[in-house]
Amino acid sequence: MKVYLIRHGQTDLNLQGKYYGSLDPLLNEEGIKEIEKVRDEINKINFDRVYSSSSRRCLQSLKICGEDLYKRAEIHRELSEINFGIFEGKTYKEISKLYPEDTRKWEDDWMNFCPPGGESFIDFYKRVTYIWKEIIGCQAQNILIMAHSGTIKSIFSHVMDDNPGLFWNFMVSNASINIIGYDYGNLYIEGINKEVLE
Repeated sequence: MKVYLIRHGQTDLNLQGKYYGSLDPLLNEEGIKEIEKVRDEINKINFDRVYSSSSRRCLQSLKICGEDLYKRAEIHRELSEINFGIFEGKTYKEISKLYPEDTRKWEDDWMNFCPPGGESFIDFYKRVTYIWKEIIGCQAQNILIMAHSGTIKSIFSHVMDDNPGLFWNFMVSNASINIIGYDYGNLYIEGINKEVLE
């Protein structure tokens, strides 16, 4: 089994360096071009199952990749990005200025701190790994997941001995192709931030 995890294309909020998970912008012009390049690569693969976050930026990315993939996709809210609550749509500089006490708590305990109106990282990690276990249980040969940076990094952390503390050790770029293999009961990371499939 191979699971291809693709991050959606760029949005204006990505470009502006703002935190967002529950906010739901569409791709910008660059993001559309990025995903068109991904489409050319993943069209080389026959996917048995297709999954996507429920966000518009992921669904738009999936539709660009192919109408058939879009129509076949199983949509799961659990694959959505973390909800940053009152931090949504703001840069770190803006957050630290507007909410200095919350920023301090966030820095002191980033896993368990929950921004007002949002969710903690550990709760986010649990919901992502829950749906991930369901997905890999389907035993398909090739699986496509359209999701977010935080979602994909959480899955990588889970693959690496279920260690959420490894989250910051991964970098997942917009419109990147990331691959996890599964053989003989073992999960392994085959590729991160790939642009071209070999």
